[in-house]
Amino acid sequence: MILPVAAPATFVHHSRLRMGSTDAAGIWYFTSALEVAHEAWEAWLESRGVPLQQVIAAGAFIMPIVHAEADYQSPARLGDELRVSLQLAELTERSMVISSQISSPTGIQLASTRVVHACVRGGAAVPWPAAFRAALTSPAG
Repeated sequence: MILPVAAPATFVHHSRLRMGSTDAAGIWYFTSALEVAHEAWEAWLESRGVPLQQVIAAGAFIMPIVHAEADYQSPARLGDELRVSLQLAELTERSMVISSQISSPTGIQLASTRVVHACVRGGAAVPWPAAFRAALTSPAG
């Protein structure tokens, strides 16, 4: 069952391509867009009042990635500024889909990602806790 998500607001996060996310030529490599998108997802959670470190410390559930994909449209180089536009694309009873568009400050599309997180407790998929789901779907304030 897909739960309603109020008009999927876009969360914008700014980053810079760091050395650890580039190859020997200084160009991002195959996992880089996923790393940048994950950093934006952590910032988005924090903006929703549920910082990842608090979720992990509480120990009520974990959110493993069960699927991840990245499509690259243009190279990014060491030091490039990156603009990540992230959306909660889908929220089901036991999973969420996070999509992102990564671009340059001038609007050049660099990459897009789609990451699926499951809600897991004790090794089994479980429904999202109501307070967590509410934090994700309530209008941003």
